[in-house]
Amino acid sequence: MTSQGELFASVVRRFAPDVTVIPRVCEGWVPMVESGRVDGPEVEETVRGDVVPLLDAGADTLVLACTHYSFLRDIVAGVAEGVSVIDPAPAVARRAAEVARTSGCDDGAGRLDVTTTGDPSDTSRVIERLTGLRVDAEPVTLPSDG
Repeated sequence: MTSQGELFASVVRRFAPDVTVIPRVCEGWVPMVESGRVDGPEVEETVRGDVVPLLDAGADTLVLACTHYSFLRDIVAGVAEGVSVIDPAPAVARRAAEVARTSGCDDGAGRLDVTTTGDPSDTSRVIERLTGLRVDAEPVTLPSDG
């Protein structure tokens, strides 16, 4: 769900009608995480550049609206000291597991298959750096729209 979409607007109207919501596109955060860069001065500077304007606008709560952003949570919280930071990724993961169980896609043991349109060894390396999990990513080619 993007912050510019009608779905986003309808969710805000439905669940937060009396709340001022300031959407912010955080350019560069996803590529940083996907390359395994989740700490250090450059990452903090990028996060600061997106978070400080929200704080200056009076934000008292920040919602990490992309599951990639969980990996930047500590930096966001450090930049936004004293402000609540909500990370919905754990709830998304629990819901995905629940859907898998109730739809018969999971026998209880669980399984992780990783495919990538990028370099499989790079993807495997980044996943291990971010999560500690050793996985063998497999290449995949997506069909073109043409």
